[in-house]
Amino acid sequence: IRGKMATPKLLAWAALIGLVALVPANSQIKIVDLDGSGTSNHATVMWRAADWIKARSKPFAQITYRSIGTGAGQDDLTVTAPMSRSDFGCGDFPLSRERWAAATASGNPVLHVPLLVGSVSVFANLPGDDSLLSPVRLSPCTLIKIFKGEVTQWDDADIVADNKDNTQALALLKGPIQVVKRRNGSSSTFGLTNYLNKTQGPLSCASTWPAGSVGSNVNVWPANAVEVSNSQSMVAGLLARTGSIGYVESGQGIDAGLHEVAILGASGDWLVTNDFSTEIYPKSPEVQAYFARDLSADWSDVSLIYMNEPRLWPITLVTYAYVRQNVTSLGDAGGLLKMYMGFLLGNDVQTWFPALGFKSIASAQRNAYRVFLEANLQIAADSAVWQYEVTTNNMTDIINIDTPTAAAVNAAAAQADFVISKQRDSYVLRTIDAVVADVDTLKSASKFGNPYQVHGSGSPQAA
Repeated sequence: IRGKMATPKLLAWAALIGLVALVPANSQIKIVDLDGSGTSNHATVMWRAADWIKARSKPFAQITYRSIGTGAGQDDLTVTAPMSRSDFGCGDFPLSRERWAAATASGNPVLHVPLLVGSVSVFANLPGDDSLLSPVRLSPCTLIKIFKGEVTQWDDADIVADNKDNTQALALLKGPIQVVKRRNGSSSTFGLTNYLNKTQGPLSCASTWPAGSVGSNVNVWPANAVEVSNSQSMVAGLLARTGSIGYVESGQGIDAGLHEVAILGASGDWLVTNDFSTEIYPKSPEVQAYFARDLSADWSDVSLIYMNEPRLWPITLVTYAYVRQNVTSLGDAGGLLKMYMGFLLGNDVQTWFPALGFKSIASAQRNAYRVFLEANLQIAADSAVWQYEVTTNNMTDIINIDTPTAAAVNAAAAQADFVISKQRDSYVLRTIDAVVADVDTLKSASKFGNPYQVHGSGSPQAA
């Protein structure tokens, strides 16, 4: 390289240029790209699904997802109607009526596709090892005061009153409180502030959470509140500050070992997410109607927060994918988006949820969504139709994942382009899955302490 020292970085670029020069002029590297953004609550699901598809696709399918919050994800999809900065978005609350109407008026409506059910919890970083202690209880009235900066010490009389019958928790309550909050527009902020606003009336709270600070534009936080950008940084922010309190998707906080605060449900019971029923599709007509709504309809008026339904967590959020109904401008990526939505609603992804703290929407309802998308999500006439190879019938069947009832096609097509095959895989992904399983086993064992021999007892006991 004339005139410059050949550093390792420059040599690497030279090697790359040399390799490119060896590629025949008429050859093409086929890559189909799809980019989305939105809520950080279920970002792990989106990243894992993208890696899963990338390892099994032909040609190479590159799917990216930016974890930036629900509000920002909605902006990316709708701010430049009818075109968008993103190919799809995700969020834990519906588009506002005004935003949905504007998208509809543009001639390219936004569909709401429910993907999963999750929850937001309040977490604290309290001093000492509290793993064997009862959860600290904080009523909505007390939480309002904490998140407005009116209660600033853990031994405040309101907190002590909430825990008067909880002597184990009282031992932890000392020192100043540091509030950690998300940026405006996050879905976890939407969930928490809706909960505080809905509970204050029935409980006759002396301090109230104003309606103008519900959802996206909260202006009553304490002046010294620490602001973070997403769920992952919320967990990090709480772990870094003893005495802090914040809110995040339940599974992430629990997995990080944070102290989950017990909150009040509509039934008047103190609850933590261990009390959250595994049944996510209750039989009440109100909840059934929620999930059965037309995907092209206005969803802005529906919410499961603080619903008087004993099988629902008080701050329950449904995670949606937001997709434009007409994606013909995406070319082959339009077909990939259609397949991707079907994959996220399919059974493979549902098996990931228990470890992440999420719950599935009923299978029949998910299949109804997939049929709707097959009929109504418009892709370009010349867009590739992506298919999905399954492992049944001696690994010869291929189905179109967008159509659950589609018949198998010729097995010879399995090696053709635009097929997602379970027979392809990634060594890295398989190794990671094995390591995660081992870590989960170790975490479970560590809850009971290290086994040791009690002197003279002759039997191992838990530490």
